[in-house]
Amino acid sequence: MASLESINEMLQVAAEKLDQAANEIRDLPLDPPKKHIGRIGEALGNIFQIQHEIFRLRPICGQPS
Repeated sequence: MASLESINEMLQVAAEKLDQAANEIRDLPLDPPKKHIGRIGEALGNIFQIQHEIFRLRPICGQPS
């Protein structure tokens, strides 16, 4: 069963992968790279909004123990 912690963990992994993809896009012939990096930025922004709501509901979620 899903929990706030498990969803937050999945979102964190997704954010890390998206960040890595944005860094690597610069090396590929995807024109214009700025447009594609912007789209990844929008996706990251959406992830951060969800994480913000998770932290609002459970402030300790995602914090080191």
